[in-house]
Amino acid sequence: MFWTQVPHFADTVRRKAESGCRVRFQLDDPNGDVPRQRETVEDADLSVSTRISITLEHLDRLGPLEGLKTCFSAPQDAINHVSLAVFRFDDDAW
Repeated sequence: MFWTQVPHFADTVRRKAESGCRVRFQLDDPNGDVPRQRETVEDADLSVSTRISITLEHLDRLGPLEGLKTCFSAPQDAINHVSLAVFRFDDDAW
């Protein structure tokens, strides 16, 4: 949850995208079956669909940026990675 835990994360995403860095978010559909199934397993206060929705809200606030791409996983793929969070940064991420 970079949006809530990393100060100025949205500014960092904007700055990186505007400087030519490719920034990609691959998410599950917050209204899909896969997140709902995962929520049953996790039984967490901050549900999977809520975390996805928070990300989508922050991305929407950024507006269109060249180099920033957001897409939803296909349901048949989402089941394999809904419980994973993978982040790749270079040594100049911040």
